[in-house]
Amino acid sequence: MQCKVLFDMNTQHYLEDLQEIKRMMFRSSKFLSISGLSGILVGSYALIAAWWAWHILSGAHIGTRTELMQLAGIALATLVLAVGTAVYFAYRKARRHGESFWDPALWNMIRAAALPLLTGGLFGAGLILNGYYTVVASATLVFYGLSMVAAARYTYADIYYFGILEILTGLVALFFPYYGLVGWAFGFGILHIIMGIWLYFKYDRNPAPKA
Repeated sequence: MQCKVLFDMNTQHYLEDLQEIKRMMFRSSKFLSISGLSGILVGSYALIAAWWAWHILSGAHIGTRTELMQLAGIALATLVLAVGTAVYFAYRKARRHGESFWDPALWNMIRAAALPLLTGGLFGAGLILNGYYTVVASATLVFYGLSMVAAARYTYADIYYFGILEILTGLVALFFPYYGLVGWAFGFGILHIIMGIWLYFKYDRNPAPKA
């Protein structure tokens, strides 16, 4: 009887060790410091940017140098704020959990997302230079979604489905080009806020998140 009890205790101990090893291997291959709070803020920035752009374009004809410069300034400011916010909250979350921020998983995620992001940026610039303003929003949504799908391999699996929603939003916006700004606000604004809330309640309050 005692041998059976000892055997059961040893088995349980080994199983716990295996689970811990599995968790360590998982965390070393995934970047899990993405913060839901940053997603909420980034979505808010996008909604403000969309409102600002709509204010500039309302009652005007897009294409003048002044308007394009203003829109480019809004886009650049939004991008800087979004990246800065994401990095800050991810770094803070990593420190809070006692983990390294600049780990191999982060670089793998960046490399995976870089190609579709850079391609989308150049593609969008080409559309603007050639005067195809009405489809820029849908193109950026599609390429951004592709980058999220690619990056999901190295972070939370939820990011994959977020990327799919961004792609679908971009494709729908493509068929309604004169409502492209609405689609852009929904994709980069509303969807980001929803995903941020989801990540916050599912992972940010959990000290040992799982994908």
